[in-house]
Amino acid sequence: MWRSGNWHVNNVRGIRRCLECRIGPGRVVFAAEFVAVLGEYVVGARLPLIGRRRGAGAPPRDPAAPGPNDLEVSLGVWAGHAVLSLSVVAHESALSRAARGILLRTGESGLRWAFEIDAPIGLVEVDRITATAPDATAWQRQARLPGGRLAPYIDLPALLRELAEPAEASPA
Repeated sequence: MWRSGNWHVNNVRGIRRCLECRIGPGRVVFAAEFVAVLGEYVVGARLPLIGRRRGAGAPPRDPAAPGPNDLEVSLGVWAGHAVLSLSVVAHESALSRAARGILLRTGESGLRWAFEIDAPIGLVEVDRITATAPDATAWQRQARLPGGRLAPYIDLPALLRELAEPAEASPA
């Protein structure tokens, strides 16, 4: 349901519910318990955190060509509050742009995070969450939905834990 421009998601106790979203040409699944609200907000130019770790053994990245394991981070404003906005889709550099996303439940940390999406699809039940390819990051998983359909799953707590760790220094 959209309310005041935002769609509120409630997690039903005892059922493993996830929010399925469209990002670029594909679909991604997030645990509904970490979704506070969906809405539109403004983000600024990406921060220099784009070159973060890309998983064990991943080759060095080309900053001009972000790949599927790259993560863009931008400073944004959601309902008058500063947020750090995460995106797995490369965006052209701009001073500011409109974004749609998920405001994440992050507890009492004080720092608010948002994850950019193109559109929410709906709530789905997930049977199992498994690891993906060996070169994937710890936060990239695979969800199996009833009927056997597979969808990429983003482990939001693992992603935020990784971002809280100091970045590895680039070789000079």
